[in-house]
Amino acid sequence: MNRLALLFAAAIFALASTSTHTLAATPDAPAALPDVEGVWAQKLVTTAVSKVLGANLDAEADKLPRKKSDPRVIDGDKDGHPGMTVRVSGLIDGELYLLQKSWDRLWGKMLGDGRIVGRIKWRTEQVVLDSTSRLLGDPPESKPHPDPKQSYFRMKRVTAQTSCADIVKTQKELF
Repeated sequence: MNRLALLFAAAIFALASTSTHTLAATPDAPAALPDVEGVWAQKLVTTAVSKVLGANLDAEADKLPRKKSDPRVIDGDKDGHPGMTVRVSGLIDGELYLLQKSWDRLWGKMLGDGRIVGRIKWRTEQVVLDSTSRLLGDPPESKPHPDPKQSYFRMKRVTAQTSCADIVKTQKELF
């Protein structure tokens, strides 16, 4: 069985995100997608994939809880703190305990050499439930870069034996 290696660059003002998708080729990608690197063989569009981290919610309908005592809040990474733990180091060191709700969607085209390239549309919302420092209490604003060309992805087929370490090591050649 083959797998796809994915380079996912969501250019934003404050945070970066990674994601995985189940992919299906369709004939109706948006007309605004610009040509990239040659002749296109087939278009690819994913449905919007919604995710919630740190709470048991309906990703489409429910708003993120605002209090760590809300029964929908879980210890998503099983470290003894509510939500998901994000470790911060630099000017201020500490931990944030947060919830995150996000969605993303890929539009792309399959190239004749087996690569798939395209654009990402996404949105994310975060709620900080607690932190180890009051200076870490507010999540940074996270929004797409105003230039949609800065949010893109590239994929290339790899063998089932290819490890994540192999992909990281050979990413310049792959993508």
